Amino acid sequence: MVKQVERHYRPVKTLRAEFIQRWSDSPASVRLESGIVSLRRPREMRWEYREPESKLFVSDGRTVYFYVPADRTVRRSLLRESADWRAPLAWLAGNVRLGRIFSKIEWAASPPPGGGPPRRALRGLPRSPDDGYAEAILEFNDGYQLTRLLIRDAVGREVEFRFGKWEENLPLPVQEFRFRVPPGVAVMDEADLVTARE
Repeated sequence: MVKQVERHYRPVKTLRAEFIQRWSDSPASVRLESGIVSLRRPREMRWEYREPESKLFVSDGRTVYFYVPADRTVRRSLLRESADWRAPLAWLAGNVRLGRIFSKIEWAASPPPGGGPPRRALRGLPRSPDDGYAEAILEFNDGYQLTRLLIRDAVGREVEFRFGKWEENLPLPVQEFRFRVPPGVAVMDEADLVTARE
C-alpha cells in the first residue's frame, strides 16, 4: 500500500482540499477549526483557516509563517526546524517517500465507527524522539488520496486532520506560497522564543 500511495502522489505537482482540524489535549478539551489547504512542489504549503477564526499558515518550502490577524503577530521559523504539527504534511508536496519520514510503517487497526470493511490505514512511527510525536495514523480512500491524518504525542495529545474534495494538478500561483508581513504586524522568530523559554 505504501508503494501505491507513493505512486499516486508522485506525478502530482499541486493539491488543494478542504480540511477540518481537531485538536485535543484531554477528553474535555477539544478544539475544531476548518479551512482550505493548498500544496505545491517543492514543499510549499498554505493553510487558510476560516472557522472559527481567520488564520494563515504559509511555507515557501524553507520558511514557515503563522499569522493570526486578531493578534497582529506572525511567528516565523525554518520548515526543517518547525515543531508545528502541520509541517510533516509537506511530504505530500515533496518527494513522497514515506520511508524517509517514518522509522517504521505498518498497517493500522482502524475499523470505521459502526462496523464495515476496514479502512486503508497506515501507522507511522517517528525517526527520532525529537520529531515531537509518538505515532501518526494515515487513512486513504480507494484512490489512495489522504482522507485523515491523526498525530498523537507521548502524553496523549492529538491533532487530527480530515480532508475532502481534493483537487490535483490545478494551477496555483507561486504568490500564494509567499508571505508578506502586513504593516504594523510584529514578527517573532520561533528560535528566539525557544531560547527565551529555556
